[in-house]
Amino acid sequence: MNKNINKQETIKILFLGESITVGQGADTIRDNYVSKTTNHFKNLGFNIEYNSISKGGMTSTWGITKIQEVINYKADIIIIEFFINDQYLSAETIKNNYSIFSAIPYGEIIIFNIYDNVLFNNANQNITNINLNLQDSSRWYKKIDTYSKLPKNWGTYLVDGVHPNNYGYSILSQILIDEMTGLILKIQLQKNIVK
Repeated sequence: MNKNINKQETIKILFLGESITVGQGADTIRDNYVSKTTNHFKNLGFNIEYNSISKGGMTSTWGITKIQEVINYKADIIIIEFFINDQYLSAETIKNNYSIFSAIPYGEIIIFNIYDNVLFNNANQNITNINLNLQDSSRWYKKIDTYSKLPKNWGTYLVDGVHPNNYGYSILSQILIDEMTGLILKIQLQKNIVK
């Protein structure tokens, strides 16, 4: 780690999602992707503060009811994860919900699309591609479609066809870490310049 990084400068990360963001299927809270990801960056010497606004069974429609909480937290990075449950929403609802997310005034937004076993095995079906396209916005720092990054036997890492086991959460965390590392460094550098 670069000794010039000021550990006093806090990077705030907010996770907004459903049961996978809660960590259902993990043995303990420290085994979910939220804990593994934030602990990785803390272990590198970054001063990470995070908040998780998440609830099992929810869709992006529930997520937009939490917009004021998201705005109030003033996170540097916002990670939104509702893809699995959004498959049951209408196209119009998905488009409207992600349009509202795109109006969040603070933070770099990452859309983190995670697959259950059914979606993963049918990833080329039109419904999957349509739902991914409905999320499109120039506001996103990044949209992570995990399909190509997950192992071919992804279903074996799911405890019930939907929720990952501990190793599955490690895989998701590593995907997120790989996509976030450059952003974390960029934010830290900006904070050091501004202070």
